[in-house]
Amino acid sequence: MSEPQAEAAEPEAELPAPGRKRRWLLVLAGLLVLALGSAWFARERIANRIIAGQLEDLGLPGRYEIESIGTQRQVLKNIVIGNPARPDLVVPRAVVEFEPRLGVPTLNKVTLEGARLFGSYREGKLSFGALDTVIFAKREGPGGLPDLNLVLIDGRARIDSDFGPIGAKAQGQGNLRSGFAGVMAVAGPKLDISGCAARNALAFGKVTTASARARFAGPLRISGLSCPDRQIALGQTTVQLDALLGEAFESIDGRYELAAARPVLPGLRAAGLNGDGDFTFKAGDLIASHDLTASGLDLGAASLASLRIDGAVRSRDRLTRFEGEGAISGRELRTGKGLGAALADLEQTGEGTLLAPLAQQLRRALAREERGSELGGRYSLRQTGGITQIVVPVAELTGGSGTRLVGLSRFGLS
Repeated sequence: MSEPQAEAAEPEAELPAPGRKRRWLLVLAGLLVLALGSAWFARERIANRIIAGQLEDLGLPGRYEIESIGTQRQVLKNIVIGNPARPDLVVPRAVVEFEPRLGVPTLNKVTLEGARLFGSYREGKLSFGALDTVIFAKREGPGGLPDLNLVLIDGRARIDSDFGPIGAKAQGQGNLRSGFAGVMAVAGPKLDISGCAARNALAFGKVTTASARARFAGPLRISGLSCPDRQIALGQTTVQLDALLGEAFESIDGRYELAAARPVLPGLRAAGLNGDGDFTFKAGDLIASHDLTASGLDLGAASLASLRIDGAVRSRDRLTRFEGEGAISGRELRTGKGLGAALADLEQTGEGTLLAPLAQQLRRALAREERGSELGGRYSLRQTGGITQIVVPVAELTGGSGTRLVGLSRFGLS
């Protein structure tokens, strides 16, 4: 009899029937679709929490509506920042676009349509209400404009200032920190600056950014400027500006070219005034250099074909006081009826004294040497309120032949 056979192998594990496997796959797929569907339908609620949390972190009181939410594109509408009764920012529609970087969605571009910004400029301080905590916040890393691609469509702003209301309109696109390019117009229909009234002021030109600073290049035009207390006035005036805004919006500096009609200054009138210079406006005060030439001057008792004023001026106490100094040079001095009559009277009243021949000699010399005559000297200026003081430490009048006609030392006007 043979040995007993080896025990039979254990039976194999029972495999699910093909129909049963398909049912499990369908259940898993259904659960996945349900989870994704729940997340999709809850996307607005999730986005709401994220946006509300961001506004809260920034300390911005605001409200908004969600138009659409996607993985790479979100559209918000009716955005209001600040007090709804007097908002600081209103944006009818904003499109926020993201792009994946290393698997993480990163903000790529923001498009603002019809944004309206409201602010103020009081006692040398610029403010945009609730937005100040974001715009002027001290934060780690580089300051200035943010590293953000912006598309601005029909953006407008209103600034209520100590000088009067100022309105602006702008549009453009590019990286705000470096690479933005657009156009802007700024208007001030009626501005009153330290007793000077400027009418119909309008600036328009190109706006660009580089190294976190914004630059404006274009003309500023006013229909007229009047400073009654200072005896200063300008007719139609154009100032070509190239201005650079400080990183924290605390200053403006740049260069200007001036062309003004019918200028009036203390003691003189002119047909025109042209020139250029540099300027800095910070903390409510101005420092400016100038190289200006006035043409067709009427000095009352005399006239000049031209007068060049090369120097600098600075303001103090937020444009309430001015100080300046520089050099003056004039061409073609011609005596008017007033000066001729005054010298003739001096001859008569001084008859029999040394004064009469001196007055006669000066009158004849001026008449003979007018053509090609030159005036040169220096000046200093102080102005507070309606009081203007001009001191001429030294001045000299040279005739056309090169003869020194008149020399003045420490001459003052007020």
